[in-house]
Amino acid sequence: MLKWVFLPNLMGSMLIVHFLTTLGLSWLWNCFSAGRDWPHIDADTAIVASNVCIGGASTASAMAFSIAQPALVVPASILGVVGYLLGTPLGLAVFKRLHTQVSEC
Repeated sequence: MLKWVFLPNLMGSMLIVHFLTTLGLSWLWNCFSAGRDWPHIDADTAIVASNVCIGGASTASAMAFSIAQPALVVPASILGVVGYLLGTPLGLAVFKRLHTQVSEC
Protein backbone atom coordinates (compact mmCIF):
# COMPACT_ATOMS: atom_id res chain seq x y z
CA MET A 1 0.00 0.00 0.00
CA LEU A 2 2.78 2.39 0.90
CA LYS A 3 4.59 2.00 -2.42
CA TRP A 4 1.53 3.21 -4.38
CA VAL A 5 1.43 6.37 -2.28
CA PHE A 6 5.18 6.88 -2.63
CA LEU A 7 5.47 6.29 -6.38
CA PRO A 8 3.41 9.29 -7.66
CA ASN A 9 5.25 11.60 -5.27
CA LEU A 10 8.60 10.28 -6.49
CA MET A 11 7.62 10.65 -10.14
CA GLY A 12 6.25 14.14 -9.58
CA SER A 13 9.46 15.13 -7.83
CA MET A 14 11.55 13.75 -10.69
CA LEU A 15 9.50 15.70 -13.25
CA ILE A 16 9.82 18.92 -11.28
CA VAL A 17 13.58 18.46 -10.90
CA HIS A 18 13.93 17.76 -14.64
CA PHE A 19 11.86 20.81 -15.55
CA LEU A 20 13.80 23.10 -13.20
CA THR A 21 17.12 21.72 -14.42
CA THR A 22 16.15 22.37 -18.03
CA LEU A 23 15.10 25.94 -17.25
CA GLY A 24 18.21 26.51 -15.13
CA LEU A 25 20.58 25.24 -17.80
CA SER A 26 18.87 27.35 -20.46
CA TRP A 27 19.22 30.40 -18.17
CA LEU A 28 22.94 29.61 -17.66
CA TRP A 29 23.38 29.24 -21.42
CA ASN A 30 21.74 32.61 -22.00
CA CYS A 31 23.96 34.23 -19.35
CA PHE A 32 27.09 32.68 -20.84
CA SER A 33 26.17 33.52 -24.42
CA ALA A 34 25.22 37.15 -23.67
CA GLY A 35 27.20 39.51 -25.87
CA ARG A 36 28.19 36.72 -28.24
CA ASP A 37 26.66 35.77 -31.54
CA TRP A 38 25.17 32.58 -30.14
CA PRO A 39 21.50 31.55 -30.21
CA HIS A 40 19.24 32.55 -27.34
CA ILE A 41 17.07 29.90 -25.65
CA ASP A 42 13.71 31.33 -24.63
CA ALA A 43 11.46 29.80 -21.97
CA ASP A 44 9.01 28.35 -24.48
CA THR A 45 11.78 26.43 -26.24
CA ALA A 46 13.11 25.14 -22.91
CA ILE A 47 9.63 24.01 -21.83
CA VAL A 48 9.02 22.15 -25.09
CA ALA A 49 12.51 20.58 -24.91
CA SER A 50 11.78 19.35 -21.40
CA ASN A 51 8.48 17.91 -22.57
CA VAL A 52 10.19 16.12 -25.48
CA CYS A 53 12.55 14.39 -23.06
CA ILE A 54 9.81 13.32 -20.67
CA GLY A 55 6.68 12.82 -22.76
CA GLY A 56 7.92 12.16 -26.27
CA ALA A 57 6.93 13.49 -29.66
CA SER A 58 3.17 13.60 -29.34
CA THR A 59 2.92 15.46 -26.03
CA ALA A 60 5.67 17.92 -26.96
CA SER A 61 4.00 18.73 -30.27
CA ALA A 62 0.69 19.28 -28.51
CA MET A 63 2.33 21.52 -25.93
CA ALA A 64 4.15 23.56 -28.60
CA PHE A 65 0.85 24.09 -30.38
CA SER A 66 -0.98 24.95 -27.16
CA ILE A 67 1.53 27.65 -26.14
CA ALA A 68 1.14 29.29 -29.57
CA GLN A 69 4.55 28.27 -30.87
CA PRO A 70 3.76 26.46 -34.13
CA ALA A 71 7.38 26.78 -35.24
CA LEU A 72 8.34 24.32 -32.47
CA VAL A 73 5.86 21.59 -33.47
CA VAL A 74 8.01 19.99 -36.19
CA PRO A 75 11.32 20.14 -34.24
CA ALA A 76 9.56 18.65 -31.20
CA SER A 77 8.20 15.82 -33.33
CA ILE A 78 11.57 15.13 -34.92
CA LEU A 79 13.46 15.15 -31.63
CA GLY A 80 10.83 12.93 -30.03
CA VAL A 81 11.19 10.36 -32.80
CA VAL A 82 14.99 10.53 -32.51
CA GLY A 83 14.56 9.88 -28.79
CA TYR A 84 12.45 6.81 -29.58
CA LEU A 85 15.03 5.70 -32.14
CA LEU A 86 17.92 5.94 -29.68
CA GLY A 87 16.10 5.03 -26.47
CA THR A 88 14.51 1.78 -27.61
CA PRO A 89 17.74 -0.06 -28.55
CA LEU A 90 19.52 1.31 -25.48
CA GLY A 91 16.68 0.19 -23.22
CA LEU A 92 16.68 -3.26 -24.79
CA ALA A 93 20.47 -3.52 -24.38
CA VAL A 94 20.23 -2.58 -20.70
CA PHE A 95 17.43 -5.10 -20.20
CA LYS A 96 19.44 -7.84 -21.89
CA ARG A 97 22.50 -7.03 -19.79
CA LEU A 98 20.57 -6.98 -16.52
CA HIS A 99 18.61 -10.10 -17.45
CA THR A 100 21.80 -12.10 -18.09
CA GLN A 101 23.31 -10.89 -14.81
CA VAL A 102 20.23 -11.88 -12.83
CA SER A 103 19.92 -15.27 -14.51
CA GLU A 104 23.59 -16.06 -13.69
CA CYS A 105 22.96 -15.65 -9.95
